[in-house]
Amino acid sequence: MELRLEQRLEDIQGRIHAAAQRSGREEGAVRLLPASKMVSVDTLRELRGLGLRELGENRVQEAKLKISMLPQDLRWHFIGGLQRNKVKEAVRLFQVIHSLDSRELVMEVARRGGGGGQGATGVD
Repeated sequence: MELRLEQRLEDIQGRIHAAAQRSGREEGAVRLLPASKMVSVDTLRELRGLGLRELGENRVQEAKLKISMLPQDLRWHFIGGLQRNKVKEAVRLFQVIHSLDSRELVMEVARRGGGGGQGATGVD
């Protein structure tokens, strides 16, 4: 029997809460960041309806479509390997970029970070 998305989310959040307690961390110190790779826009809407407002995506092109189809109150994280030729679009689409693997890429993101659109506000 397949669990409903709401039940699965409650289970995951409970496990995160228990792990945070075991490690002595504050309740809000650990956040869930669902990856939207190969997840339908309908499922992402359902997650939003369950209170999630942050999503991770590892492909710029896939994110572009999803971001255009979902409410603008979501905070998008880029979690994949970023190619230099995708930086301009990534900075426009994502609020946080987690995966910079070279100084040159960091510099390119920084150079383009002041542009229009949503713009990346953080690099983790």
